[in-house]
Amino acid sequence: MVFASRHSAKIVGEVFACLATKPRSARPQAPLDWPALCRLEPRLRTLESKVARIRREDWHGWERLNRELQTLVGWSACNPALASSAAYELAIAVLLDAWEGHP
Repeated sequence: MVFASRHSAKIVGEVFACLATKPRSARPQAPLDWPALCRLEPRLRTLESKVARIRREDWHGWERLNRELQTLVGWSACNPALASSAAYELAIAVLLDAWEGHP
């Protein structure tokens, strides 16, 4: 398998390490909002500020940050409270709003 960069290889390694050690909870999750997601995963605020600085035409920049997002929320998240499609959908909606708001 060939990776585009060391950064990509690092992210993939973190995801696999996380998945190998993370127990999955079968109980339903409480509804989340953006502040709650950010309390559970403070790196989301940093990601939000990075996304807000990317120009709309910069699809490569968006894809790079989207891969980073996928390690923080969604099924690949290390925090079981954030390992859901609902958490990912909320995060992606907020970040897309931030990205699209940039001229």
